[in-house]
Amino acid sequence: CFLRAQETMIYLDKEVVYKNAVELFNKEKFSVAKILFEDFVSDNHDYSINKANAEFYRAICAAELFHPDALLLINNFIEDYPENPKIKDVYFYLSNFYYREKQWENALIWLKKVDKYDLSDKELNEYFFKYAYSLFMTEQRDDALINFKAISDTSDKYFIPALYYSSH
Repeated sequence: CFLRAQETMIYLDKEVVYKNAVELFNKEKFSVAKILFEDFVSDNHDYSINKANAEFYRAICAAELFHPDALLLINNFIEDYPENPKIKDVYFYLSNFYYREKQWENALIWLKKVDKYDLSDKELNEYFFKYAYSLFMTEQRDDALINFKAISDTSDKYFIPALYYSSH
């Protein structure tokens, strides 16, 4: 005799909200996605991997939208979920946040925590350029040159700027 339980509509609704929010995030619809992630987190009081991931996505949406609570949300995620697989992604997003703000030293701190082997080819070129440029802006020219040269064989959007800065 097998018993089957039907999932409650509330549970299904939460998961639909989460999936819709991820889909919007992937389409770079950050403001709507952030609202859905906030709803999901506030309605989900139990620990689940989706709740942790929703907190990650909510923090990244805040950073992408330049919201003042972005750093707080990112730091809370790092503190609350240090073992979450998305922690590696947080480092890259945080380095990008500081890079956009022209805080080169802070960008370098977080870029050094990024595991290059976890990045796609596109992200790897972005990583090397931003790492090299941050080094360049902090007067670490020899190290910058090495990292600019790491993307000298690509046809990526970072190739021309890397070539320009490495010639300096």
